[in-house]
Amino acid sequence: MPPTINHEAVVLLLRERPALIPELLRTWLQVDLPPFAAVTLSDSSFTQVSPTEYRADLTVVLSDEKQVPVSAIVVEVQLSRDPEKRYSWPVYGATLFARMRCPVYLLVVTPDASVAEWARRVTEENRVKTLVLGPRNVPIIIDPETPDAELAVLSVIAHAGDDNILEIALAAIAAASRLSDERAALYNDLVWRAVSAAVRESLERAMEMKNYEFVSEFAKKHIAIGRNEGRNEGRNEGRNEGRAESVLSILAERGLPVSDDLRARLLACQDGDILDRWLRRALTAKSAEEVVN
Repeated sequence: MPPTINHEAVVLLLRERPALIPELLRTWLQVDLPPFAAVTLSDSSFTQVSPTEYRADLTVVLSDEKQVPVSAIVVEVQLSRDPEKRYSWPVYGATLFARMRCPVYLLVVTPDASVAEWARRVTEENRVKTLVLGPRNVPIIIDPETPDAELAVLSVIAHAGDDNILEIALAAIAAASRLSDERAALYNDLVWRAVSAAVRESLERAMEMKNYEFVSEFAKKHIAIGRNEGRNEGRNEGRNEGRAESVLSILAERGLPVSDDLRARLLACQDGDILDRWLRRALTAKSAEEVVN
C-alpha cells in the first residue's frame, strides 16, 4: 500500500469527478453499462428498519435524459481487510436496489493488491454484482499530455510502488497543472502524499528542472529553488552538484546500477545544460550509461 495516502484522499478524488466511476467500470473493468445521460452523487447511507445504519463512501446514479435512474454504483474505498464488510456490502446493494429500482454495482477501490484479492474472495459470496478495482486494473499513466487528471492521480495511488512511479507522478502533476489553482493544489498534494520520500526528492528536482509552476505548499516551498540562480559562481556550482545528485537519485529510484566511474563523471560535471539533458534522460533511459551517451 502507498506509504501515506489515506482513505479520505481516494474518496475525495472520486467525489471531485464522479463521472470517472462509470468510466472506470466501462473502460478498465469491461462492464457493459446501460446508456446514460447524467452522473450524480446520491445519498450514501443505507438505513434499515432496525436502528443499524450502514454508510458507504460514495454512491453515484446514472440517469437517462428523463432523469430516470438506469444504474447505480456504490463505491467503497478499502485500504485494509475488514471482516465486517462481508455483512455490510450486501446491505448496500440490496438497499440501493430497493430505493432506486435499477441495476446496482458495488465498486471496491483499493491501492493494495493483496486487499484487492481479499475483496474479490469476499464478494464472491455476495449476490450483488461486485467489482474490485485494484492496481492490476488501474492504467499506468505516463503521458504528461493526458487530459484526465483524476485518472492520472489515481494511477499514482495505485502504482506508488512501481519502478516507473516517477514518470507516473510527473504525468499526474502535469495533468493537474491544467486545472484550476485549487484543484491543481489538491491533486499535487495527493500525489505528494502517495509516494515515498525518495520519490518526493526526485520529483522536486525533476519539477525544478522542467520549471513547473504550481500553487500547492509543496510547490511554493520547493519549486522556487534556483529562480535567482547565477548570482554568483558558488551558487551555480552548488546547483550543478544538486543536478548531478538528482540524476543519481532518479537512477537509484528506477533500480538502474551506476558504476563508480559513471558516478564520478556525473559529480564532476559543471555544465548546467549537459546536466539538465542528463536529468531528462534519467527519467526514461534503460540504463545508466544511456543517460550520458
